[in-house]
Amino acid sequence: ERAHGFGRDEFQETSFSLNTRFVTRVSVGPHWQAVTVTQANGYEWIEKPYLRLGFVEVPLTSVVSRILDKEQQHIANQIDGQLKQQLSLKPYVETVWQAIQQPIRISEELDAWLRVHPTEIRMTPLTADGTAARARINVTAPTETLVGRKPAPTAPAAV
Repeated sequence: ERAHGFGRDEFQETSFSLNTRFVTRVSVGPHWQAVTVTQANGYEWIEKPYLRLGFVEVPLTSVVSRILDKEQQHIANQIDGQLKQQLSLKPYVETVWQAIQQPIRISEELDAWLRVHPTEIRMTPLTADGTAARARINVTAPTETLVGRKPAPTAPAAV
């Protein structure tokens, strides 16, 4: 509170609550980095804003709504920035890529082994159900079957 001219300016706090909605499309870019495009999808008031001046409540919904309408895309851009920093699929793809280059025993009785020589890796588009994101990883690879002692892993190939 501060004195100003002939009257007084008072600073009052207000509080409100709302649910905001955003829709994010996710794809995979170069080097297995997630690429996101987030769009604002509205909001829903839980508790509308108002300013209490003594016994009078002044509604602030229209003022706050105009500000929110202008800022929602900025918030969406911030979400994309955070997702870009946090979502890298490369560690997961590299784990799969390295694992499939290890020999796999297919028969103990015959002491038979499968050795995979991956040449290409692809991923289907991501899908989500609200709680999880899913995609399939497809690997193109000739294979060989060997009998006898465990063979050496496939020569490492880059992802």
